[in-house]
Amino acid sequence: LPKLLEERLGEAGADPAVWGFVAAGLYLFGALSQYTVGTLAARRGLFTLFLPITIVIVVMPFLVAFSYGPWLVAACLPLIAASFGLITVTDAIVGQNATAKWRSTIYGLRYFLTSPAAGAAVAPAVVGQPRFLWKFARVGHEKQAPPLDLH
Repeated sequence: LPKLLEERLGEAGADPAVWGFVAAGLYLFGALSQYTVGTLAARRGLFTLFLPITIVIVVMPFLVAFSYGPWLVAACLPLIAASFGLITVTDAIVGQNATAKWRSTIYGLRYFLTSPAAGAAVAPAVVGQPRFLWKFARVGHEKQAPPLDLH
């Protein structure tokens, strides 16, 4: 997120402290959204929240991909809130619908599978860059290269 903010905030984000401050604010907003989603789930029910949150998570990355400046922060807010809120909803769904015998197994499998998946998503950037990251490193900022050119 800080790298995305660095590239797309323009002159407003000239100082790295600005990127870190904005990223921390976005993550704080996401953390507070977990509490809000939990309260809404208690009032409205989990399954009424699941579909709208999932739709936001599907749609917002496309808006984030084409947003710059303050619009980037505005597009990141609902995406991060929905991402953090979905954790609350899915954990509550498992907690309510799984038997006590299987609950810990389901939580364990979920975190066992998602942690390596997150690592696998980040690993190419850290160890041996994939093709599009190599091009980014060679060409430079997206002002010189098209944003979604992966070839």
